[in-house]
Amino acid sequence: MQRSAKPTITCVAKKAGCSITTVSFVLNGKGDEMGIGEEMQKRVREAAEQLNYPTVTRGIRTRKSYLIGVMFLHLMNNYANDVLRGIRTSVCPRRYCPLVTVNDYSESVAHNEVQMLLQKQVDAILCEPVLNSKTYQLIQAHHVPSVFMGIPPKHFTDCNFVSWNTRAAACTATQHLIKSGRKRIAFLNWSDPSDAFAVRQAGYQDALEAHGLGTHPHHYAVTAPFESPEKALRAMFSGAPSKRPDAVMTAISPLGIQALGILENMGLHVPDDVAIMSMGRGPSQGLPRIGLSTVVGPRATLGEEAARIALQLINSPEHPPIQRWIESNELLLLKTT
Repeated sequence: MQRSAKPTITCVAKKAGCSITTVSFVLNGKGDEMGIGEEMQKRVREAAEQLNYPTVTRGIRTRKSYLIGVMFLHLMNNYANDVLRGIRTSVCPRRYCPLVTVNDYSESVAHNEVQMLLQKQVDAILCEPVLNSKTYQLIQAHHVPSVFMGIPPKHFTDCNFVSWNTRAAACTATQHLIKSGRKRIAFLNWSDPSDAFAVRQAGYQDALEAHGLGTHPHHYAVTAPFESPEKALRAMFSGAPSKRPDAVMTAISPLGIQALGILENMGLHVPDDVAIMSMGRGPSQGLPRIGLSTVVGPRATLGEEAARIALQLINSPEHPPIQRWIESNELLLLKTT
């Protein structure tokens, strides 16, 4: 019995009614990049499928699902909504659909989410930096482009990321407190598996050093995400009035809101006795009674840029790592300063 010949790229081109070059671009995921119309790309993919022509080259998956996984740490403060709005600005015109997950800062949940996204054959994954090495290696093993939205862990040296320059932003916010006459500035931080909040602390320290102010060991505290900072704040303000902080800088707005309530319950007047400055937009921006001062983060821009990088990597899988910083030092000065 004569064995049927294996289909060639010429067969696909003939069936789709196009050139061999067009087939090559489409099946290697570069159709959009090369300006090939969606209808032609569809014809090429259908022809390849009908002829049982392989659409995976050098271990890289080239058939698109037009799904992009988006992994958020939390759903607080409309953060995910704003970032997702930016992502949609980039991907929707290209007919991609975001597939969203939330892991609540859990590495194990994030790992399960990655497995699910890979089963859905997403074309790329956008994620906040909660992934451990095992999960990140799983994504790499499937040759799926990934982009961190935020500062990745230090040992992920060759990864793609786009991040708000939070060190510069924290420095700007702390400098405002110093210029307004505050000299004993405390810092409240969240613990985090990535280096995101450590970088914010570094910006705070940059500002103190630039103005010749030292850091007091009792004026710094770290709490677990969502944990109340009451114990830490009471310890900071337990000494003599001349030793107590006259301002509190918090790494994230939920901490700032918690600090405001705790300090007022302790009988302190904000901002007369102690000022509070935070980072990122929070629910207080919609509640005038709270009026938390903050340095504003570029949420939508972050999502838009991360998605733009992902689309570039989908079309150019061999592209060197892309790493970009977004500068945003806009101060929103309200009641707490």
